[in-house]
Amino acid sequence: IKEIKLPDWMTPGSPTPFEKGLRGMAEAFEKELNPQLGKFALQLQASGGVGANDNRDFSTSQTTRVDQMVINNGRDEQGVMQVLRNLSRT
Repeated sequence: IKEIKLPDWMTPGSPTPFEKGLRGMAEAFEKELNPQLGKFALQLQASGGVGANDNRDFSTSQTTRVDQMVINNGRDEQGVMQVLRNLSRT
């Protein structure tokens, strides 16, 4: 038994293939989405969306799905679509 060498994925303390996959996906999301989300947040603020210092109550907010991204900022659907149109022009 001493002669048996376990592969890395079976060695205690090493990341499993699943963990490696999750880490890779997290890195890809961070690399690809963070710049886009920053632009999107600026567009929302510029168009009257929820800003950093905005304390309004949106208990009746609208949720809109766009390419599996959920936008839920208390605006009506037309307002959200206008923000997305403006974002696509930049």
